[in-house]
Amino acid sequence: ASASADVLSGSRASKLIQQSRRVNEDEAEAVELAWATDFSVKYQGCHHIKQWNNAADGADDVRMLTKRLVRYRMCPSEDCSASKANGCQSGYGDYIVDMDTYLSMYWEAKQTD
Repeated sequence: ASASADVLSGSRASKLIQQSRRVNEDEAEAVELAWATDFSVKYQGCHHIKQWNNAADGADDVRMLTKRLVRYRMCPSEDCSASKANGCQSGYGDYIVDMDTYLSMYWEAKQTD
């Protein structure tokens, strides 16, 4: 199911992006977030990745972990379209965040609107 483009915008978009990582971003890159209040979140899809569990040391420990992630696009609010799959064509940034974080923010926004 696709989330509406305007559900997470303004201060909610800023809150979400604080807990996200930009796709292709260097971890050391500092991020100024004041711009995010003029953007809306457009859901792009869910991704599951498997990775080795370095903390597993017992026979019963799970060796492979599955990370559940959401990819979303920050589109300029004035150009973001709920009817377009990508939301916008320019001026955007693609981000990933843990699925639980995204869903928590999404449902918080839905309940307060």
